[in-house]
Amino acid sequence: MTAFALTGEQQDLAERVRSIASGQLRALAEAGTPGQVNRELIKAMGDLGLLARLFPGVGTGATSAASSGRGWSTAGPGGWPSTDRAASG
Repeated sequence: MTAFALTGEQQDLAERVRSIASGQLRALAEAGTPGQVNRELIKAMGDLGLLARLFPGVGTGATSAASSGRGWSTAGPGGWPSTDRAASG
């Protein structure tokens, strides 16, 4: 088994995310409907910069719809971001 320890920076990030999740995001998560994309939660995560770590290229200053949560907050019925402007209402 490989053992590792988080760096101080990683520990700080983990604590920040834990704090945000237990405070700002918990109510949004609990308000969501099981089995459906929680658009408000995804949008809030994007606004807080939490999705940027999952999507490469965001650190360059070019914010994509996926990394900001905008694409997910306008997801179509299947839960995937719609590329059809009319479908996003």
